[in-house]
Amino acid sequence: YALHCGPQRRSQLGAHTENCPWRPLECPHCALDVAACQLNTHVGNCPRRPISCDQCGTSLLRADETQHLARD
Repeated sequence: YALHCGPQRRSQLGAHTENCPWRPLECPHCALDVAACQLNTHVGNCPRRPISCDQCGTSLLRADETQHLARD
């Protein structure tokens, strides 16, 4: 993520690393490292995110939704 931030002063590096919008954070659904500033978007689109079927209420992974709806 250093490519996005440019050089940092050593005295500020620790604080920057903790608060950098480009620091890697792990998606809670797929364990992929995603930039902090992009995590919400990723989580909303993550294929491993659990969802409920609007038609039958079944819990399934987002990646399986199209196939699930085709069966109903």
